[in-house]
This record gives sequence, C-alpha cells and structure tokens, in this order.
Amino acid sequence: MAKAQQSIIVDVPSKHFFEVVVDYARYPEFLPEVKKIDILERRKNHAIVGFEIDVLRRITYSISVIEKPYKSVEWKLHESAFFKENNGGWFLTPMGRSKTEVTYMADLALPLLIPKSITNMLLQVRLPKMLELFKA
Repeated sequence: MAKAQQSIIVDVPSKHFFEVVVDYARYPEFLPEVKKIDILERRKNHAIVGFEIDVLRRITYSISVIEKPYKSVEWKLHESAFFKENNGGWFLTPMGRSKTEVTYMADLALPLLIPKSITNMLLQVRLPKMLELFKA
C-alpha cells in the first residue's frame, strides 16, 4: 500500500474550502485527470461518488464519503475493478478567520502488476499539483 500526506495553507475559511471539496460534480472542471463524476447516492453528510479518471490508463471506481462539515471529508473505496484499496481524506484546520490548513491523506493499493515505485510516483508527483489546483 502506498501512503501519502501533504498539507498546505489556503487563504479562505474552512467553510469555503470544504464546499469546494464536496462539490464533486465540478472536479472535471479543474482536475485534468478527472474525466467524469457520477453522484451515485447522496444523503446528509454521506455520498457515494463514481469517478472516471485517466492516470496511466482510464480507470473507473467509486468511493463512499463521510462529510463532517467544515472539518473533514473522509472516504473508503466502495467499488473498483482496478484499486485494491483507496482510502483517505481531507482534514481542515481553521487558522483565524480567513486561512485554513488543509491536509490531504491517501492510502492506495494497486494491482500487483503495477510496481510500487509507480504508485508512489503517482502520489508524490500528482499530490502537490492536485492540492495547488484545489487551492486555486
């Protein structure tokens, strides 16, 4: 399993950043690897979100998400023919009125045929870029 964690400071209140994170349908607008999003189920503070991404190849999967307003968004793999594991979360720590420390964590397990070095590269290289795109 490959694990990654990174934090950044954003110049918005945690409420605003949280609202961007839970607006899953808009991910294809600013994350180039996300090709399609389907909200498969939506209840208060819980969603099952389907993703189609293009990383190494076209991959589809879904995650079960628990939303704790303005504090965190945590997910676990719901269904995938590709990922063995895909768990993680966004954790938001207010820093005064207009700044938030954002920590992103992910644990991924890919098929045995994909070297761990590629999994680590995907997390270590793409993670900083993704955080900057959410920040923007």
